Amino acid sequence: MFMKLNGIRHITSAPYHPATNGLAERFVQTLKQGLRAFADALISLQQKLANVLFAYRNATHATTNRTPAILFLGRGLRSRLDLLKPNLRRTVMDRQIKQGKGTHNRETRQLEIGQTVLARDYRGEHKWIPGIIRERQGPLSYTVEVAPDTIWRRHLDQLRGSEVRTAAEMVDPAASFIAAQGDLSLPTASATPETMSLPSSTAGQDSRNLQSSDSDMGCLPSPGPPLTPRIGLPRAGASPAVTPERRYPMRTHRPPKRLSL
Repeated sequence: MFMKLNGIRHITSAPYHPATNGLAERFVQTLKQGLRAFADALISLQQKLANVLFAYRNATHATTNRTPAILFLGRGLRSRLDLLKPNLRRTVMDRQIKQGKGTHNRETRQLEIGQTVLARDYRGEHKWIPGIIRERQGPLSYTVEVAPDTIWRRHLDQLRGSEVRTAAEMVDPAASFIAAQGDLSLPTASATPETMSLPSSTAGQDSRNLQSSDSDMGCLPSPGPPLTPRIGLPRAGASPAVTPERRYPMRTHRPPKRLSL
């Protein structure tokens, strides 16, 4: 009744004729050969049987050209032999990284261990929090210590370079400023200002003022009006300015003719 309800067909054979059920007998022979290979192994019989079944289910069948694991699970079982063959997933990741470098034509940023950075904070109003790089866990992944006994894992896109001042600079900011500006030289008091040349027209008047001041013993000359150069006055022999020609012709506007009613 159980086999009928579950669709199982029970096929019998002649007694003492194992060739009728050849597939089962062939599997028994394969299992015995596998157990003989583990005769010298210092493991239990249960572990030997598990290793033999694992190798059998991960081997390609001659009839189906597929492994029993692929037919049953849809994927192959990972074994030590996979370490000797190229890993498809790793190959795809390397190719994607190369394609990304070729597309953007730029090098990936590199952060050093112990470098001070700003890590992205998703908890409150403050979007960035200072921290220190402690470990590199991948091509683009880092662990950041943002507080004592507080370690975050962040992607390279979630980290920014920081110029946080050290404790010594925060205690004495004037010392750091003087150290940073130490190469600047201040002008000395003995520097002489540049001499200014006066126009020739004012040279005679200045000499007359000096002579009058020398003749007047003890009286200081009163300062005269400031000398301003004459700008914009045409000279006697200068030609009048030429009016530039119009680029476009001048239009003659005529009044409109309206009906006088």
